[in-house]
Amino acid sequence: GDQYSLVISLISVFVTMLLARIAVHGWEPKEVRIIALYNAVLTRYLSGFGLLASTIVLGLPVLSAFLLGGLVLLGQVPMWVLAIAIPLGLLGLPLLIGSSFAMFAMMDDMELSVWQSFRVSNRLAWRFKWPLLRSLTIVSLGLVLFLAFVIWLGALISPDLQTPSQQLIVDALVGWLVTPYVFELWGTVYQRLVEAYE
Repeated sequence: GDQYSLVISLISVFVTMLLARIAVHGWEPKEVRIIALYNAVLTRYLSGFGLLASTIVLGLPVLSAFLLGGLVLLGQVPMWVLAIAIPLGLLGLPLLIGSSFAMFAMMDDMELSVWQSFRVSNRLAWRFKWPLLRSLTIVSLGLVLFLAFVIWLGALISPDLQTPSQQLIVDALVGWLVTPYVFELWGTVYQRLVEAYE
């Protein structure tokens, strides 16, 4: 409920930072103790919170473009709204791609400030924009196909999921399967870009 939204948000930020740290730093049980890993993330918690908030703001144009495009497809708004949605998407996509590695940059080098993390992310994104766009297109198509399969499967078994608790379990399982994979994949892309840049 709404009374837990703040707690859920705080935990989500921490888990996001933790996944980004593991994606770029690796998970070696013999070399990285869990307590040290958690403490390292907690020391940058406020900075990470601010970085994620800034990334969400930078992603608003793309999100708005998707929402407006969806409303046009559903016939809820007139076709001329695409004249607003398309420029929004074209403007917002470079902003979103440019900031997409900022969390990995911060978790890779814990000394970076929020501003420096965005600078590193933007520098990598613009230096390798065409390979990055190709990779992003392939990943996006894969995620769209996966989500389409999940939606189809959900529609197929939804009559059997009568209770909210059962639906919550399914949503959690899908989220926990997809999210670590996406973080690991994007973290690998970040590391490859850093190696190529250096």
